[in-house]
Amino acid sequence: MAEPPRRASRTDVLTGWLNRRALHDIARREFDRCQRTGTPLFFITFDIDHFKSINDRYGHSTGDAAICHVTRLAARALRGYDALFRIGGEEFAVLVNGGTLADLQGIAQRLRELVAGTPIFAQGLAVPMTVSVGLAAAQPGDTEWEEVLKRADEAMYHAKQHGRNRVSVHGVDVGKAYFIQTA
Repeated sequence: MAEPPRRASRTDVLTGWLNRRALHDIARREFDRCQRTGTPLFFITFDIDHFKSINDRYGHSTGDAAICHVTRLAARALRGYDALFRIGGEEFAVLVNGGTLADLQGIAQRLRELVAGTPIFAQGLAVPMTVSVGLAAAQPGDTEWEEVLKRADEAMYHAKQHGRNRVSVHGVDVGKAYFIQTA
């Protein structure tokens, strides 16, 4: 049976995660709700380290399998009600409502550890993979959800620039002057 058109237009065909179109709709709605209620809102972003070398060495079908492998592992590390998005190539975002910064750091660390500890097998070989993870919280001065996602991306790139296979938190590792601790 074919997938309903609306769902298909909002879902990444490879991973089953939501796509960029869905991100805009869901993030705007959740950001507005969190602004009204005072509920903390976070973004976790991550991407597969050295993904191009996996694609180049083992081929695109293994690259696709690696993306699916990482998203399955990530879904296990995350909470069942978090919104999961593939936002491009090997880059992903998770929209999280509620919790504390410490909670989210634990979730991000669990995601990183699970991927690092679970290689994919290609051509009879175990292929180790890692992810770089960024985390950011909505701040009182934010007017758009994109500001939070941008800070999470900055934190992710900070993780990449400082050795990969790590979690960086905006306001702790990068952008300290702009961070306000969320309950």
